[in-house]
Amino acid sequence: MRVHVEFQEAERAEPAGPGRGEGIERARVMARILEVNTGTSREFLEGFRDEALLVYLEHLETAGRPRGRGSAWVRPGDTPAIMVREAAE
Repeated sequence: MRVHVEFQEAERAEPAGPGRGEGIERARVMARILEVNTGTSREFLEGFRDEALLVYLEHLETAGRPRGRGSAWVRPGDTPAIMVREAAE
């Protein structure tokens, strides 16, 4: 399965400080996203905050399940349902 999602604007991720576990968790989340969505790159994912990566991974994993009651994904309330992108001229 190949899934590709583009976000309207990427908020720059702040790297985790030394000795903190966030960097390891971020690496695991990104590795899992790259397993599921082979059409994206680590460089692209680096541009997103940890929270956005977690929401994206949850969405990818839900989309990969068989359809039915257990496959429902609820879009977070702070995420727009429709986004438009205009070409820069």
